[in-house]
Amino acid sequence: MSKTIRLTAAQALVRYLAALRTESAEGEQPLFGGVFAIFGHGNVAGIGEALYQYRDRLPTYRAHNEQAMTLAAIAYAKANMRRRMMACTTSIGPGATNMVTAAAVAYVNCLSVVCIETDPNRSTTEGGWWWEVAVPEVSQRQDVVAARKAYEQGKQEQKV
Repeated sequence: MSKTIRLTAAQALVRYLAALRTESAEGEQPLFGGVFAIFGHGNVAGIGEALYQYRDRLPTYRAHNEQAMTLAAIAYAKANMRRRMMACTTSIGPGATNMVTAAAVAYVNCLSVVCIETDPNRSTTEGGWWWEVAVPEVSQRQDVVAARKAYEQGKQEQKV
């Protein structure tokens, strides 16, 4: 009987990407050489924590421009003779449209790239704006959960 593993959607995605393999002249290799990432409001807590958790199997490279990182991922696929690829992640927003432009370049040139754009759903009772991600509310790290509890307790004491 197999043991059930509880994962968030981001953990499942990153675990899946890290598990994919490809055959090449050098033998079996990971399909993904890593993930280019620009961490912002929508992807810090979910995919950011998952990438950190699986960093030994799927390295993360910090980028500064959405279009540039996606074009670099395309170059990686081309340099690896279309046998390997990179993933790119960013929060949804104005910069994410630049990823779409670069993805079109990949499409036209028959090259593979995985673009992961994230946007959080309303996760705070007070907020709800797309840039107000309540990282402590979705984190599974014990130190973050403990800090969130202390914050909520202090907030309740201020209301009284």
